[in-house]
Amino acid sequence: MKKYLLSMTTLLCAFVITSPVLAQYTGPKKAAQFTTVTAAAKASDGTYVMLEGFITSKLREEHYTFKDATGTIEIEIDTKYFPVNVAINDKTKVRINGKVDKDFAKDATVDVKQVDLL
Repeated sequence: MKKYLLSMTTLLCAFVITSPVLAQYTGPKKAAQFTTVTAAAKASDGTYVMLEGFITSKLREEHYTFKDATGTIEIEIDTKYFPVNVAINDKTKVRINGKVDKDFAKDATVDVKQVDLL
């Protein structure tokens, strides 16, 4: 019985020591900068932006045209980021947070991670 307990304890200790660490970074994140569509279009790839304006049209699945006072830009919004049970049209003012996505030889887009109604 003692051998069994000793072997089980050793096995348990070996498992705990070799298991991956489950900690995550919880410190401050790089905050989105409030900006305009024109500035977002000129920003570098991966820049976090916050825009206020209107989603004016749907281009295709998860791709829309966003407009503010300075211009328009294509945005990509996964369905899960839209507010639940709220209809949004071209007259609904929204604030979006996301990252600028620039691909070679293409116009900049914004990959949206949050949509708030204003």
